[in-house]
Amino acid sequence: MLKVNQETEVTFVKPDLLNSYDIVLYKYLCIQVNEFNLKEFLSGWQDNRVRILMFDTRKQPCLRYLAAAFSFREHAVAGYCNTAR
Repeated sequence: MLKVNQETEVTFVKPDLLNSYDIVLYKYLCIQVNEFNLKEFLSGWQDNRVRILMFDTRKQPCLRYLAAAFSFREHAVAGYCNTAR
């Protein structure tokens, strides 16, 4: 994968490195939501944060969803639901 930064310096990023970021961010930023813990996730009003629930057919959320969850982590709790069952 080719990555270009603001100084037009070209660097190469290994896909394995991106996959490891996905796993770490997913583990600490998103809650896996299913039919058994949906009410618990949505009724978590004690921390006074908005709930974000993302749906997709993948096993884990894409990096775009994780970036959104990371940017709003102080104000919202993110959850991910796999709809590919």
